[in-house]
Amino acid sequence: MDKVAIDDLKDGMLIAETILGEHGKPLIIEGTKLTKTLIDRLTQMPRQHIYIYHEQTIEADPGAILINRVFDYCQRVLDNHLPMNLYKHNNTQALEKHDRVNRILEGTTSDPRVAEFYLDLRTVAPHFLEHSLNVSVFALLVGVSIGLSDEMLDQLAIGAILHDIGYLNLPKNLVNQKDLTPQELKNLEEHTKLGYKYLREKGFSTEVARIALYHHEKWDGSGYPTKLVGEKADLLSRIVGVADVYDSFTGIIAKERYLPHEAIEYLYGAGDYLFDARLVKAFIQNVPIYPLGSVVRLSTGEVGVVVNVEKNVSPRPIIKICYDKENQKLPYPKQIDLSVEKTVFIKEVLW
Repeated sequence: MDKVAIDDLKDGMLIAETILGEHGKPLIIEGTKLTKTLIDRLTQMPRQHIYIYHEQTIEADPGAILINRVFDYCQRVLDNHLPMNLYKHNNTQALEKHDRVNRILEGTTSDPRVAEFYLDLRTVAPHFLEHSLNVSVFALLVGVSIGLSDEMLDQLAIGAILHDIGYLNLPKNLVNQKDLTPQELKNLEEHTKLGYKYLREKGFSTEVARIALYHHEKWDGSGYPTKLVGEKADLLSRIVGVADVYDSFTGIIAKERYLPHEAIEYLYGAGDYLFDARLVKAFIQNVPIYPLGSVVRLSTGEVGVVVNVEKNVSPRPIIKICYDKENQKLPYPKQIDLSVEKTVFIKEVLW
């Protein structure tokens, strides 16, 4: 960009900054093409120079960049859990699920009302945006599997991405603080009510806003903010609640990261206690615990790759072992079915 004197401005120049007027309100938005009228207004302001895009500059829309990056990230998460290039061509059910989730994600992530919050979520706390996107993909995999309509899937995807939006209205030092007092924890729980109020004020539907409000409710009534029991918390909120806990245990925001099967064991054990058991079952059956192609280290020290599709939803899949416990590559890889070899288990996910 070039710094150009006000007297040297010409019609057609592209402004490279947002010009603020009285009371700090935007007068001319970045990217606006100058006209004679705008130039006359600028000459009346107490400014000597403004920034103009150089003629050779390629103009980029920050909003469009964020949308593209968010959708690309969602696609990577989806492809990691449903790697269609690795599935057999005749697995039409997996292909249809993948295509439907991908279509919903494309529409949701490009929605300007949702995209408005990407930068906010990214700056509220490290990896907050990524967590929200993970939850959205997981929730959609469950939603598609239980036969939700496209309208409900849209609401589910938006609500999942924005389920923690209430944190925007809490002090950042509180959100990022590690050791919280009981009172600070109680203050942090207010993000559910704040999120609901904020989303309704922004014009989002009740169905979407309720996800922000109820995703921490528990099946037995021990959750917050209103201690709803069982199905009194709506279906979409319960789906997001399961996906949120799973990613909070295994994902990038986890304080103490669990292995996927450990998180699943927690969800399974808490079914019909903290979570809707039917949704936990749907989650386990549709969000691969160890996605096809995952590189894992076994309790024996051997390293291998998850190779079995059908058992991919199980915490004990079939592994093709490629390296022995001394990290020496095997001349002939061997397979081990963890559902049969009960004494061997996955100790670490390497990739």
